Amino acid sequence: MRKTLRRARNRRPAELDHQFCEHCGEGAEGRWVSWRFRAPDRIQALADDSAVRVANSGDFMKVDDEVAYVRVLLKGRLTGGRELVLGIFLEVTAEEMHRVFQLWGTGEHTSLVVSGTIANRLEPWGDRLFGVRAEARPPDGNSLPQIFASPDALLMSILTEELPYEEIATALSAQ
Repeated sequence: MRKTLRRARNRRPAELDHQFCEHCGEGAEGRWVSWRFRAPDRIQALADDSAVRVANSGDFMKVDDEVAYVRVLLKGRLTGGRELVLGIFLEVTAEEMHRVFQLWGTGEHTSLVVSGTIANRLEPWGDRLFGVRAEARPPDGNSLPQIFASPDALLMSILTEELPYEEIATALSAQ
């Protein structure tokens, strides 16, 4: 599907959801911070450029047949027994996106590994994570791929260490 992305100038590039898990629908109050980016940063920046064509299916995006993106999850542990769930995009090659799209929803979906670079600036880390290489795979047959590996020490610390809830929630809310 092809469409030109339109975005109101004052519309936020992401949304914070304190009420429900976007995956299971369970009440999230006090248990996790769920933040879903609507588009990769590059597409957000191009939203007012009517000459740019964006193919958008929600979890897959392609700009002018040159750059492709796949939505993945970045999960981390927060203080107080909470969980961080970020719905972000990885920039991938057009070939990688085609491969992922072909396997999506098939029996082979669970063996899928997506390789790319982080395409959203994530607060409070900002540019330190933007463009970092990462790999993601679905934890089961019904979920978005989840980042599990990276050569970057900061990204790996987010995946493996407990993060301060107040700092993360405040930074994301201000984004």
